[in-house]
Amino acid sequence: LQAPAAESKAEETAIKELAKKEVGLDMTREAIQAAAAEEMKLAEYQEGKALIDVNGNRVRLQEYILRKPKDVAEADRDKAFKFVVLNSREGRFDYFTYKAVFNKTLPQDLSIALKNASGKVIGDEPEFYLRSYEMAQSNITDAIKDMADGGHLVKVTFDGTTYTLEAQGVAADGKASGMTDTVTQLASANGKVYDPVADVYLNAGVFLREARDGSTDEFRNMKVGDTFWRTAFNRYAHLMGPSGLLSSLTLDNVPAGTLTQPWFQYYTARTGVTNIATLESINNAALTADPNIPTLDVGNKTLDTLPDQNIGNASFRYLNGRYASNSTSDLVNLHDSIVIYYPKSSSDIPYEQYDTYIISDEGKVAPRTAFAGLRTGTLGFNQELVKWNYQQIVRSSSFGGRTIDFVAEPRILLRSGLLPGPEPSK
Repeated sequence: LQAPAAESKAEETAIKELAKKEVGLDMTREAIQAAAAEEMKLAEYQEGKALIDVNGNRVRLQEYILRKPKDVAEADRDKAFKFVVLNSREGRFDYFTYKAVFNKTLPQDLSIALKNASGKVIGDEPEFYLRSYEMAQSNITDAIKDMADGGHLVKVTFDGTTYTLEAQGVAADGKASGMTDTVTQLASANGKVYDPVADVYLNAGVFLREARDGSTDEFRNMKVGDTFWRTAFNRYAHLMGPSGLLSSLTLDNVPAGTLTQPWFQYYTARTGVTNIATLESINNAALTADPNIPTLDVGNKTLDTLPDQNIGNASFRYLNGRYASNSTSDLVNLHDSIVIYYPKSSSDIPYEQYDTYIISDEGKVAPRTAFAGLRTGTLGFNQELVKWNYQQIVRSSSFGGRTIDFVAEPRILLRSGLLPGPEPSK
């Protein structure tokens, strides 16, 4: 047997070795903290503070952004960045990571590329856009993992009646190489209106999302005569389950046929085409309800269940072959909730639930009036935004009664360009 001192030395050596790795889903809390300490030495942006969350718990928050993450293939490393959020509470540890690869080598000023990470800009073709990304959230035991690849630009134009969406090929230098496929979206259909930024049909009168105008850096709605560029991906997957299991799964591991856990959602471009539009944005804005489980009763609501579908330029699949969603909002405070159901039968209903809050450092939920009259991306909006924090609590039937609960603060997003718009002074 090893002496206590030898055991301690061996553990210290093991943690140092793990520190050479990137923060990831296959690591313990101690290994993540060791790896993060090494990453932060190279980070271009860092923030940190202590605050109280919405449940009254004290949280130590650390955030950083770095380029050339080590867990990206070496050929793509110069094109990649990673954003990490760490939350330490008494008795628990949660974290969030987002790593992405752009179409070309990142510039010296990282913010030039990061402001296009959202992939939504009005004006000239963006110089930088995402080719792939991976997002993870975890409480060490449970995890969420989203992955996408095949990123390309979609060019959107509007003549007042019809939006024309043109998927662009990718040239050797990463630039758009011309149209590969086209889809048209009616400005209105079945009593709904098309939102070109969100790429969905919405009920008439609902607020349409704004996009950044590349020439002025202001946010506004798309108008007749504008050219709007959006990033689309040819493959996407959303997984939920044990951290260790999710760490090793890639987009190439998706099961054949109906999805089973931990795969909750997946789409892929259909043979011979390039993905252009989302499932809920194909002209008639109507989806076919599941004839086997036509409705799902949730409290005082009855929800349509929608099955796997091949529509337009992609095939969409869901856990157990079907899904339904229900969202609610606090009318006074900034707390929104969405629950997505994947019914296997009337009595076996896997689900995932997201509760998001905008909170102060003291854990107070922001009133909706705090942002009344303020437009996204403006100095006034961002001056208000930096007073608050974002908290998301995730529940799922795959978590065994546990939650993933992380808090992030917005200043690092403004400083880096990940949240475009003017940065308020400190």
